[in-house]
Amino acid sequence: MRTHLPSQLAPLVIAALVAVYAAVYLPFLPNAQGLWADDYSLHFPNLLVGLYWRLANGLVPAPWFNPGECGGVPYFADPNVAYYAAPQALTFFVSPTAAIRATFLAFAAAGCGFAYLLMRSSFAASRSAAAVVAGLFLFNGYYAARMLIGHLTFHAFMLAPALAMALLPGPGAKRSVGAFALRAGGGALILAYMFQSGMVHGVPPLGLSVLALALLQALTVGVDRRWPAIAASAALGALALSASKFAAEVSWLSQFPRSLYPLPGVADWKFALALGPLTLLGYAPEKAEFLVNSVWLQHRHEWEYGVSVVPAALLLVAATNALAGGALARLTIRRAALALALLALTFAPSALNFYSPGWNAVLKSLPFFGESSSLLRFFSANILPATVLAGLLVDRIAGAATTRLGGRPALAAAAIALLLLQVFVTPRAYYAAAAQYDAARVEIAAAAARAIGVVHPVTWIVDNGSGPESGTSVENCYQPIFGYRLEAFPRGPLKVGPIDVGPQEPFNLKNPACYVFPSENACVPGAQFSAVDRDRALAFAAYRPFAFERSTTQTVADDVTLAALVAFTAGALAALFGALRRALTARS
Repeated sequence: MRTHLPSQLAPLVIAALVAVYAAVYLPFLPNAQGLWADDYSLHFPNLLVGLYWRLANGLVPAPWFNPGECGGVPYFADPNVAYYAAPQALTFFVSPTAAIRATFLAFAAAGCGFAYLLMRSSFAASRSAAAVVAGLFLFNGYYAARMLIGHLTFHAFMLAPALAMALLPGPGAKRSVGAFALRAGGGALILAYMFQSGMVHGVPPLGLSVLALALLQALTVGVDRRWPAIAASAALGALALSASKFAAEVSWLSQFPRSLYPLPGVADWKFALALGPLTLLGYAPEKAEFLVNSVWLQHRHEWEYGVSVVPAALLLVAATNALAGGALARLTIRRAALALALLALTFAPSALNFYSPGWNAVLKSLPFFGESSSLLRFFSANILPATVLAGLLVDRIAGAATTRLGGRPALAAAAIALLLLQVFVTPRAYYAAAAQYDAARVEIAAAAARAIGVVHPVTWIVDNGSGPESGTSVENCYQPIFGYRLEAFPRGPLKVGPIDVGPQEPFNLKNPACYVFPSENACVPGAQFSAVDRDRALAFAAYRPFAFERSTTQTVADDVTLAALVAFTAGALAALFGALRRALTARS
């Protein structure tokens, strides 16, 4: 009887899982009517603006501003803009639709593969257990729901296993300075990509995930005590690589703090406590009417954190076996403390989403939390630890009962079959119905831009409708920085009509530098170009750079990012040449 998955079958299992994943989810991007979820109405125009900028200016300089939205807004400083990320890079060569679909599937496949490698390297798990983790993480509800509903900036979530693998050396990992630098550098690049891709709200929960995985390592195979130093070095490297964008975002957000919305929560502490496990099982209400202190309903996509019933089923079997075998009598104080710490991390998202007036006031007074309109995304912290735990349990259960359960491959096959059964029976009509956005005009404009270099300069402000794809800028725009209902938008004298109303008149176009660096440019956020700024206004409207003053902080941040890029490039080249030299030496 075979007790291990053959090594040659592992890639086939991963490929088969990804093929099933594509068949399940790609039909929603777009849906059968060719429509996308409404939140893609933010990302399609942004991708087109990025394409226009590259065609007009090349890859350098960076695109600081966007004339095609709200009469002119920051672009590089926008947390929802991912100019230096896969979707935008792909849009330089293929249509936005193809770019988004390719990004979705490529990052899904990457998450599946890295989840497998994480188990093999950091947890010394069997190939069967690693295959289960690969499948569970691939089909997590969080990534699919975010991408289907239009939250393109969360595509980097699928790099979470790669980040954990870099930060958490496994048994037998090399302990050299070079290995440390490689891990820290790899972690820094992944974190920097997550930030550059716009996944700002997704990074703090990943910190909880890595901490939980470190506790799991300590409970099972033993944790490498270098991991905090590796993680700290990676965080510093990522901060250096992202310093320019981070400083720009802080400058803009400081003018429009997102503290205007209350933090919703669950008033019943018992139900709040149960939400973590329930969401992992796949619980995702379409209308969460039990939330209090909420301006609007948190719909189904905000509750999608499921990894199926498989981890819970495996945990139940393992706990039953452990109790029958007298495991509690052998429990040490150290292991009990680690288990309690892990349990506390598991329920931390529930604590953040519990509502009481006093606790809510504390959260609203804290950085990051006070700027949030919801903390539900912290439930994503449990996704990767739950899937890793499932893989560890596969090895433990099969190792203790090989003859009865048919070995690890049989148990892994049963787990994957149960996972796929839940995937197939889960209804998704909600996501098909949520698709109302037609990206056809953006697609046509992008095709023309790539084919013959057509860039439509902004000449007119419109009330609603199309934007940069037709040479207009939408006044009633979709820009979350100003609030979901544009509560904080400094509309001022902006009006529907041409941007150029006469050689002696102020432009009907906002000076976006005033949003980011108002004091340095002697203006207020929302100010419009004056008549003497004609050349700068016309350059901005044509997607060309124009002169503006930056803060000292921004100048320093730009220099830090440039230095970090040079250092990381030099390090990567040195590592590559070193590997080539070792390979040539080995052959001779």
